[in-house]
Amino acid sequence: MKIAIIVTSFAIAVASALAAALPEDVSVGILYNGAKISEMRFTGTIHGIEYSGNGTVEQIYAQFKADYPEVVAANTNFTAAGTPIHNLEARNKEQPHCCGEPGGPNWGWYSAQTWYIFDGINYLHAFRGRCDIGPGPGNCGRISCSYGSGIYLCNDNNYMISPNCGYLATYAQDLCDACNRKGYTCGQQFDTDNYNVIVHGDSC
Repeated sequence: MKIAIIVTSFAIAVASALAAALPEDVSVGILYNGAKISEMRFTGTIHGIEYSGNGTVEQIYAQFKADYPEVVAANTNFTAAGTPIHNLEARNKEQPHCCGEPGGPNWGWYSAQTWYIFDGINYLHAFRGRCDIGPGPGNCGRISCSYGSGIYLCNDNNYMISPNCGYLATYAQDLCDACNRKGYTCGQQFDTDNYNVIVHGDSC
């Protein structure tokens, strides 16, 4: 479901009410009208170890660190905040839409710090496997969040989707490339397979 460019005052009021109803630790704003919030499920490998878990990549990695402290100690440089990783493969991507610009999302989102979105991008590249989100439409999982900067995967299919986590990182990178404004990023990018990735400021 693509967001209409023009949002009525009624829709804005509904969005504000729904946003206020969300738990503070889930999201500071509504993703879009009627969207559901769910947990991402990861299945794959981290540092060559088979692993699975629910939550953001940061939460899952924290549990992985508790389970395999010696593996983490030997892989200290897999992520570096502020270091972008570029992937030029387009596949089924549409063009990024930046908040506050013609054709962009208009749901009152505020911008994330681009530096920390890069951190989430690097985590996603380190997770070798699937990032699962349950059936939609409008089912969104927060796949990364740190220092007030969130990345969401939203599923508009009526079945579960399991994109490669590293491939999802390239959407967040595209948004940083296209929508970065003085060190802050906010936007949304759709895929022709009927899902989309969102970057905006968040509560984490």
